[in-house]
Amino acid sequence: MGMSRCGIAVFGALALAGGAANAAADAPTARAPGGAEHNGAPPRFVLENARMTVRLGYPDGERALYTGQRFNRGGVVAEVVADGRRFFGRWKADVPRGAHDDISGPADEFDIENPPGYAEADPEGGVFIKIGVGALRRSGPKPYQFWTEYPMSDAGAWDLEIHPGSARYTHRLKTDIGFAYRLAKTVHLHPVEPEFTLTYTLVNEGERPLETLQYHHNFCVFENVEIVGPEWTATLGYAPAWLAPENRHEDVRLEGERLRFLRPLENNRSRWMSLGGVDDAARHRIRVAHEAEGVAIEISGDQPIEKMNVYAQARAVCPEPFVRIRLAPGASKTWSAIYRFSVTRR
Repeated sequence: MGMSRCGIAVFGALALAGGAANAAADAPTARAPGGAEHNGAPPRFVLENARMTVRLGYPDGERALYTGQRFNRGGVVAEVVADGRRFFGRWKADVPRGAHDDISGPADEFDIENPPGYAEADPEGGVFIKIGVGALRRSGPKPYQFWTEYPMSDAGAWDLEIHPGSARYTHRLKTDIGFAYRLAKTVHLHPVEPEFTLTYTLVNEGERPLETLQYHHNFCVFENVEIVGPEWTATLGYAPAWLAPENRHEDVRLEGERLRFLRPLENNRSRWMSLGGVDDAARHRIRVAHEAEGVAIEISGDQPIEKMNVYAQARAVCPEPFVRIRLAPGASKTWSAIYRFSVTRR
């Protein structure tokens, strides 16, 4: 099994372990890396401004917050506290440590259906890549399945730079099958507003063209809300079409740009829908809200949406905008998404 390599650098004047009480009120800060949190949870570090605290995980090694093989391991958001209310956090109580969905927050994934190199790889151990995870080995003739744990061939190398108000994760991977890349993901807090930006730069450092489909799962969870139901809404910046009749559910209604849940998803029921996308990047907007609690997460991206999946179960509503990236050898692409947290009731 391949070994990963992780370097961590901390820059600038950081707040003391007790928080940012002595820092300027309008200056974002970072709390220095520390030890494991209570109950054996993986350690996190904190970025914060006067209105928001963001808890982030480490990308690799014993301190990694996420150890599954599905989602990008860099920049995992454990929790957000904005204007006194908690967002994100655990979306389901019974997800075991290390499972593919043992994750929280925006949770971005590359190539949920057909990772680069998988189709041509030898079914008995051939190598393919999962961007943000590493080089994996096939374990049979079946099509790629995101819930399968494939043997790790090379986890690549991670670097983490922590600055006041931002953190930059960089993952590098080079393989013997012609694929190589450098992925940088930066979490950057707004100076004063309850808002952060996720910025990605993907560089194709290999010999082969690199085509990938990236999305954010967006595990939208709100404090004090234990089940998805009628007081939830998901509103898009456009009116999507259903991609297939079987995606329709009698207890979920699409009304133009708004998706509503007509009754609670009790007894661990889930709903999954696949909707059309939009070519106009200016309409890459999503708002997930719980009206009774007066809380919302607003998301905007700067790329066209190829398709929009929506998943809902337990405590989470998850709109998933998919973005297509195509890179010739030596080419690079930068894109971003903004997350804003709204509280109208305290």
